[in-house]
Amino acid sequence: MIPLDLSLAEVPRMPANAARLLGKEGVTTVADVIALMPSRHEDRRQMQALAFQAGLVPTCHHVLITKTGNKFFGRAGVFEAVVRHATGLLGQQLTLKWWNMPFMSRVLAEGQELIVYGIIKDTKGRLSMAHPEYEIVKGGADDDAGQIHTGRITPIYRLKGAMTQKALRVAAWHVMQALPESFIEDLLPAPSGEGEFAGMSRSKALREVHFPSSMENLEQARRYLALQEFYGYQLRVARRKRRVIESGGRRQVGTGELLRDFFNELPFQLTPAQQRCLDEIHRDMASGNPMNRLLHGDVGSGKTVVAFAAMLRAVESGRQAVLMAPTQI
Repeated sequence: MIPLDLSLAEVPRMPANAARLLGKEGVTTVADVIALMPSRHEDRRQMQALAFQAGLVPTCHHVLITKTGNKFFGRAGVFEAVVRHATGLLGQQLTLKWWNMPFMSRVLAEGQELIVYGIIKDTKGRLSMAHPEYEIVKGGADDDAGQIHTGRITPIYRLKGAMTQKALRVAAWHVMQALPESFIEDLLPAPSGEGEFAGMSRSKALREVHFPSSMENLEQARRYLALQEFYGYQLRVARRKRRVIESGGRRQVGTGELLRDFFNELPFQLTPAQQRCLDEIHRDMASGNPMNRLLHGDVGSGKTVVAFAAMLRAVESGRQAVLMAPTQI
């Protein structure tokens, strides 16, 4: 079993260039890679059958570049790459466009295979995709491990600095291959064998998020990790509340004389809800633990009189109280 703090350079079969590229951006250990969750996934299992079609929803295609070139319009310019499906079966053409980015001519070339992701538009019968996300899967400097990038549900990561999708994906692949089936402790209790998360664990969920075996398992893993995140948040809230309670406080126990005189002068009696809230507040004040309470009610429901009665209990106990007004800003 490899430790989570193991350097990427020491992971078995990890390409040196991938470890070096990620290291420049502070991703240096196994745990760092695991923590970089994909922002989305592309189903690259059946892309060859997907025709180019204009629409409002981004689509993903596996294409082959057949022609490239820069065009200039005064001071502005556009780099275009004409592509067709990598299989060549459908015979359609699509023009990829990058405005004011002439350096793209040094990145893309004829004969390269790309994965492109973007919205296809139809302009006078010509299909185009402006500034698509792209990934060179064949014909680039790092064509190895093609099975990691195509023919599967492929993770797409948020990148920073000089990171590339291929380098990060290759690193995540080799990390997951080197880790045992159970490589991290579960935070959630063991799920029921008949529940939504039957058979799921933290380790399995992380594997499925990085390299899903199916869209159904991916959705289950996402929900499991979301539940884990909320569970951890609730634990932190409970721990913070416990620390506040254990920090101690002053008991506020009065004689009741000021409260009795106050209630006798009121032209009305407290409602059952007001009396219940006041009893709970007084009980908190007498407990010796810090009180953190929100009194909620509609306008005119009588919140101020309850707050004033709580202040009188503090005064009876030899303390001071302040009422901030107005209550509306």
